[in-house]
Amino acid sequence: GKFNSLLARLQKAFEAEKHLIAGAAHELKTPLAVIRAECDISLQRRRDPEEYTSSLKEIRLVCEAMLRQINGLLTLARLDSGMLSISTSQKISLNNCLEDAASLVKPLAKKSAITITKQLTEEITVPGNKESLTEAFLNLIENAVKYNRRNGSVDIRLKSQEEHAEVSIRDTGIGISEEEMERIFSRFYRSDAARSMGGTGLGLSITRAIVQAHQGEITVTSKKAEGSSFKVRIPS
Repeated sequence: GKFNSLLARLQKAFEAEKHLIAGAAHELKTPLAVIRAECDISLQRRRDPEEYTSSLKEIRLVCEAMLRQINGLLTLARLDSGMLSISTSQKISLNNCLEDAASLVKPLAKKSAITITKQLTEEITVPGNKESLTEAFLNLIENAVKYNRRNGSVDIRLKSQEEHAEVSIRDTGIGISEEEMERIFSRFYRSDAARSMGGTGLGLSITRAIVQAHQGEITVTSKKAEGSSFKVRIPS
């Protein structure tokens, strides 16, 4: 019994790692090919300083995208290996996590004239890890801003429900189709919108892994062209 369940868990971990490595290799091949092509073109003949400059700018952009991807992969690898253990957790304020996450997204929201409203009435604490929970909310709020319409809004609410704390993050954005709803939490899955925005395809899978490490759950409801609402419930 015990031994078999241990084997099953190990098998699952190996499978997850295989998928992660295969996915990562596939994802990083494209930007590397872009960098290489950009270098080859620049080196074919002598060019004006402006051309070299624009080439380097292009390469820098691609490198930044790769860095985001690699940081996401490192976070996932840490979560997979169970390094985010709630046994070392402290009582943390969800209000603080949400305030911090929202303030990091403010400049992005300002750019698209998006209003972020917060209803965080009472102080609610949960056992957990402040950095990782803030990252989970940051991913959700950032998405709510990124895939919104101009002059749209993002509504963040926090309330206490019996044994749980519930966070909801609602936007007035492009929404998620029925068939995509199943897939948005999968690693490396990117909708067409996310692709055009240069998303890594890891944000929501990281968010879900963090929420699950806190014994919580995340759900989404959405209407195409009307917006999405993500709910996170964590035992308090």
